[in-house]
Amino acid sequence: MILLICSAIVLLVLVQIRFNLFAPPAIGLPILMYHKVSETYKSGTSVTVDQLERHFQIILENNYTCIRLSDLIDPYFKFPEKPLLITFDDGYLNNFELLYPLLIRYKLHASIMLPVKYIGLTSEWETEPPLPLLNFVHLRQMEPQYVEFGLHSYAHKNYNTLTTKEVASDLAKCFRILNDNQIPFLPVLAYPYGAYPRKQPDKQQFFITLEKNGILAGLRIGNRYNEQGTTNRFELKRIDIKGTDSFWTFKTKLKKGRVRMF
Repeated sequence: MILLICSAIVLLVLVQIRFNLFAPPAIGLPILMYHKVSETYKSGTSVTVDQLERHFQIILENNYTCIRLSDLIDPYFKFPEKPLLITFDDGYLNNFELLYPLLIRYKLHASIMLPVKYIGLTSEWETEPPLPLLNFVHLRQMEPQYVEFGLHSYAHKNYNTLTTKEVASDLAKCFRILNDNQIPFLPVLAYPYGAYPRKQPDKQQFFITLEKNGILAGLRIGNRYNEQGTTNRFELKRIDIKGTDSFWTFKTKLKKGRVRMF
């Protein structure tokens, strides 16, 4: 009997660690990170239309309020009771074709983070076959009540490998091209590959460079909620949403930030 009880306790602990079953809901701001939307293809970076629609339904059923990038950087913004920020990296054409109609249908808002060099081209940085990206016509057609644009660098390079001068040049190109083409955007940067210098003093110098070049917030990965009013605005964490996630996994990530306890 004692052996059975001990075995049950060990199993319960293992299940809790693996599936985070009994942890309380997280408090703060969850930022969801998506990439591609497809009719049928699921992968680590691609959700299907049916999956995304069900995600939006779950968000609304659980009374989350979508905020915007502009809210995120507004020091006077009053967060709702259950805020949520939805982001899509890389600016795929399928975001216009498949995401945008769902945002309109469900009256939700998403922020698309643009790798500015590749606007109107294809995702050449991928190991998978490149996909077409949004062009300037698409960007102008999306209404700001449903979509705002942020930055995903100029050339989709790993910021951890760039010098201070190269980072400044990369950001300057983003600002110039979007302004020249009259594309409204927010000075919020989603780091390509979630990468940036992690050790001091390089990290502090990196954040100073971002601030000097007009960036007001930086998005990493991290799979955690963010504390509201955090002063760590260049290390805002996002929750990686995968097409390979079950709906139970999505609900757990939405509620707690991650599936595993550790």
